[in-house]
Amino acid sequence: MVPPRDGRRLNSLRKKHAREFEEQAKRNAERVARKAREKEIRAETSRLQRLAREREQRRASERQRQREEEYRLRYDERWKALLDPRTRDHGPLTFADIPWPLFSAPDSVEDITPEAVTSFLLPHVGGMATPAKNDDVSRRNRDKLKETLLRFHPDKFEGRFMHRVPASDVGTVRETAGQVVRVLNVLMSRQS
Repeated sequence: MVPPRDGRRLNSLRKKHAREFEEQAKRNAERVARKAREKEIRAETSRLQRLAREREQRRASERQRQREEEYRLRYDERWKALLDPRTRDHGPLTFADIPWPLFSAPDSVEDITPEAVTSFLLPHVGGMATPAKNDDVSRRNRDKLKETLLRFHPDKFEGRFMHRVPASDVGTVRETAGQVVRVLNVLMSRQS
């Protein structure tokens, strides 16, 4: 049997260890809770950053779409001005004055590719449309290609504009217009 004095000491040690054990358990629980909060904060921060990146990408995409649409409008306006009988024969027509079916003036004939002309003339419609809408889009695409092909058709282009082109640009303009026609013919064959 344990003497009373030793028994009290043993009880005191048990209580002391129990308090230390409780304090240790409490610290462990707090550490686990803190790590869980930190993990939640990191996850939320990551989610918010991802949303911000997506929002910025959407804004950039929308700005790009608007710039492209503005360029297409300027292209159409320049063609209207070129084809207007009242302004048809006013001044020389340089390579840079011709509205090429691209988002920027070509540096060389190699810049006129089916992909570049397609992205300019036939902007992609997002998602799959219903069959009726697909037929409507196909018809609009063919009409746009035909309209552009008629603008650059060698005989018409030659008769309407080449007399206004300075001698220094004649070769480049003729070669580039020919490349546009070749690309348009490829695109028309794909539409069929």
